[in-house]
Amino acid sequence: ETFIPYEAFKNCSSLNNITIPSSITTIKSGAFRSCTSLRKIEIPTSVRTIENFVFYNCTSLIEINIPSTITMIDESVFEDCESLTEITIPSSVLYICNSAFKGCKSLKQIYIPSSVNLIDDSVFEQCKSLERISIPSSVLKIGRSVFKQCVSLIEIENDSHITKIDVSLFQECHSISHITIPPSVTTINSFSFSQCESLNEILIPPSVTLIYSYCFFNCISLTNIFIPSSVVNIGNGCFSGCKLIKEITIPSSVQKIGSAVFKECSSLTKVSILSPIKKINGESFYKCNSLKQVYLPSSVEIIDESA
Repeated sequence: ETFIPYEAFKNCSSLNNITIPSSITTIKSGAFRSCTSLRKIEIPTSVRTIENFVFYNCTSLIEINIPSTITMIDESVFEDCESLTEITIPSSVLYICNSAFKGCKSLKQIYIPSSVNLIDDSVFEQCKSLERISIPSSVLKIGRSVFKQCVSLIEIENDSHITKIDVSLFQECHSISHITIPPSVTTINSFSFSQCESLNEILIPPSVTLIYSYCFFNCISLTNIFIPSSVVNIGNGCFSGCKLIKEITIPSSVQKIGSAVFKECSSLTKVSILSPIKKINGESFYKCNSLKQVYLPSSVEIIDESA
């Protein structure tokens, strides 16, 4: 193995160009970290491993090639490369690790090849210029906060075979208006779509059984939502702050409804709860100022005093 050593050029803030010889097979962790003047780099096909944090905080980097010998984009490799506008991931890549492109504020487009199986936590978090992305059917897992604060994201084509929408996956994606959840998904985790302010339509497939806390918190443009009869759990604050929802029906399959579920749903006029729950929890209908009709099941024994 011939390598560029650990943090070899770290903080070389005047370095703007470098040629990597074809004898190099590995670039060790943090090798070019915080080389803030580095604008372009060519990586030869001899390189088989690029370790974590290699180009972290290379704030002037605008162009880079990833050779087809690379199978994994390691943790935080391009994190905070805020001038990077476009990057092509070769079809040799299987895994994209934690925070690989986090904070790449100028990144507008990226192609994910059908070789990729895993997109780990926070990979595209705070990519504030990213507008469109397509996820291939090869992807089996998408981690937490992957698209969190991608405020320009308007379109996502999700053909993946993931089984859960992970925590904060699309949180604060302010521009996206429509999302289709893949039919393989069984769980929608906490804060998945919270503060998606333009989201007006979402299709929950009948494969989903669990909807956790604050999933749709402050989705202020969401006008209606259909909960399929597969769902058994609706977590705390799930629809709180959804100011445009007018009617909602909780199917009989639901066994547990958390507190503050409809809090501050100011346009809500009708709620039908068909599930055999025993308690209406605190702040369930707090500040639902337009509410006219609530249908409760005969199983209800307790209505919390702050409901």
